[in-house]
Amino acid sequence: MYVKNWMAMVCAGTMLAGAAPVRSALAAQPPAPVAAVHTAALPPAGAVAAFKAGHYADAAELFERALESRGDDAVLYHWLSRCDLELGHDEQAVDHARQAVELDPNRSEYHRWLGRAYGALADRTRSFFTARKVKGEFEKAIELEPGNVAARRDAMEYYLEAPWIVGGDHDKARDEAKAIAALDPLEGALAHAACAEKDGHTAAAAAAYERALAMKPAEPDPYFEAAEFYARHKDAPKLRAVVAQAAAVAPDDPRLEHFRNVAEALERVE
Repeated sequence: MYVKNWMAMVCAGTMLAGAAPVRSALAAQPPAPVAAVHTAALPPAGAVAAFKAGHYADAAELFERALESRGDDAVLYHWLSRCDLELGHDEQAVDHARQAVELDPNRSEYHRWLGRAYGALADRTRSFFTARKVKGEFEKAIELEPGNVAARRDAMEYYLEAPWIVGGDHDKARDEAKAIAALDPLEGALAHAACAEKDGHTAAAAAAYERALAMKPAEPDPYFEAAEFYARHKDAPKLRAVVAQAAAVAPDDPRLEHFRNVAEALERVE
């Protein structure tokens, strides 16, 4: 799932443009010297398996153990940061993500996940200062790897959700949607749908989701992204239909039960 909700939380806070920004202990420190590009080794298979199974604390412990013998390995810090994010430890996530970037500054995904870590911190602290760092990291990720669709989608969501004072720009968001579509038609349809909905064009958003679903995605996430749209707009029949499509692709996905319950609740209201 792409970065989307945290910026609305930042904007709901009380920080004004001239107020002193809230900084984590890490952000207050001077940046460490950038190391030479580090060729990342593979992360421990057991730790990655634990992460994918949702056992984030166990995975974090395994990554930390690996760091005892591979303390200069960027990939370990990257995965540890992702564990931190899942566990709600935003400052640690920023710390570990920054270490990954310092060890391997030319890897696009490390910058993207550092941006996401800053996003989690901005959500909690309501800090415009930190929010600006999110934008910078997403843009750096795209600069390093223009074909990184996930980085472009994260940047697009930032431009849609952020106020202009920290770089929000709907025109840039639409430009990113076009760039995504040129790289991946399915992801492009989803991106155009998100832009259209944010701009208040519900019919255009629905049409874009229909285009995406017509491509019969092999993974469940596009179906659930469409499901969120239909749930927001209280369209129980469409929600039921897309949940059935998702179930055909991923019958054991835990999100199915949630959206079935939402559809049932909407039908009761009708």
